[in-house]
Amino acid sequence: KNAIYEKNLETLLAATENVFDLPKDGWRFKMDKQDVGPGDGWHLPASPMEDWLEIETEAFWGSKGGAGAGWYRRDIDVPALPEGKRVYLHFGTVDEQMVLWIDGEHVGDYDRDPDEGWDQPFAIDVTGKLTTGKHHLAVRVHNRIAAGGIWKPVSVRAGGDTADAEEGL
Repeated sequence: KNAIYEKNLETLLAATENVFDLPKDGWRFKMDKQDVGPGDGWHLPASPMEDWLEIETEAFWGSKGGAGAGWYRRDIDVPALPEGKRVYLHFGTVDEQMVLWIDGEHVGDYDRDPDEGWDQPFAIDVTGKLTTGKHHLAVRVHNRIAAGGIWKPVSVRAGGDTADAEEGL
């Protein structure tokens, strides 16, 4: 429940710069209508993905899913990040609710009323979790009606001093 949105997001966007955009291709996807993923460790980098489908972000999951929980996973190579700055993952939009893990560690949630938040951008502070080098991302998206998903771009932003954490930047 640490997502940054609305006015706080506007402030964050003004105080940070885009470092790089996550690729929209190369993601793996699996529906989880029985909601077994968290207990079965789907967020862990070593969890097998042989039966997972290929999917792109920046689009609804369409025929690959439906209502319920769906998981996205991908390894990413993070380029050099500015030292001493806070790091954020900025999501253009996720329909509807989301839980984020980096390298198997829970780092954030986006959990607003679905009628208000399904089409709104937000950010998660990932300082100290997303660093230069290779990382495994796992994103559990829950959608209550039709096809959901990560349907807008995701980017890494940096700015504000790490000492400013308590002040929201």
